[in-house]
Amino acid sequence: MFEIINPVSKALQHENNDLQKASILLSNLLNRLSEIRNQNSFNGLLNESRDLAKGWRVTTVFKNKRRKITKRFFDELSQDERISDPESYFKINVYYCCLDILISQIKQRFQSLCDLSNMFEVLQPEKLLSSSNEVIKNASGKLSAKYSEDISVNLYEQLIALKTCLKSEIQKIHSMKELIELLLIKFNSLTSSFPEERVSDLSVLSIEAKILEKLKSSAAVDDLINQFAEKKARKVYI
Repeated sequence: MFEIINPVSKALQHENNDLQKASILLSNLLNRLSEIRNQNSFNGLLNESRDLAKGWRVTTVFKNKRRKITKRFFDELSQDERISDPESYFKINVYYCCLDILISQIKQRFQSLCDLSNMFEVLQPEKLLSSSNEVIKNASGKLSAKYSEDISVNLYEQLIALKTCLKSEIQKIHSMKELIELLLIKFNSLTSSFPEERVSDLSVLSIEAKILEKLKSSAAVDDLINQFAEKKARKVYI
């Protein structure tokens, strides 16, 4: 058990760790502990411990204690019978018991961390690139609703614009922190030279890029571009 838990414990204490990595480590730890909670794993560990005990010249036989005689009532069931075999007693009351305590404690202590990681999962670079616009919309909506005082309701438009315009740069980063830094840098540079409404319009254009590509009549698109250019040339506010 310590061979499984100790590496994860050290990894969680690393300064470069983040919520997503911690959540994955904890999930893998729970799966590994659940895998060894069976008869085959117990037999394998028991054989290894016996071989080690023989090398140390330590007895490998479980001590058989005298069974206490208790009065049996007529309404008792067979599963109420006490375990008399010392090996089975150790497996159930020590081995399985320790694993159950570990699994339940890990789930209880780190459940909030895993929930928080799942909520911010949309900000992970790999998740952002692989998710559809609908998935990103739902996830960003929940995130902005949960933290309405800190996160703008325009998070969805910002993420879509970021995904569309900076896909090559997002592929080079591997953490949420790097993605947030990229998001701040790019949008700060835009807002320094464009009003907020124009930034929002650019986001809408990037979102509807696929719809524009599907338009059969290119004349409509050309006409829209010409109107935009004409108004801009006359310095008309758009």
